[in-house]
Amino acid sequence: MSTMTLDLPEYLHKFAETRATELQFATPEDYMCELAQIAYIEHNSEYFWKEIQKGLDSGPPIPGELVWKELDEQRKLRQRDKVLQEQR
Repeated sequence: MSTMTLDLPEYLHKFAETRATELQFATPEDYMCELAQIAYIEHNSEYFWKEIQKGLDSGPPIPGELVWKELDEQRKLRQRDKVLQEQR
């Protein structure tokens, strides 16, 4: 984590302290961090929904067991190729 110093007008400082207490945050800083995280999610939600939609539009779902089987086969091939290269 990194540190950021934030100068607030007194009324906002008191508000943050009060809300942090009301919402049972450990510190006002934790409350402010939560607000920043919420803003980040809201800012990026359009991108996330577009990516989800791209996945939905990409075709019918593939059963998970087939995906894992394919990935395992690819891993075995890479492992075999590595052994063959080391033997040369």
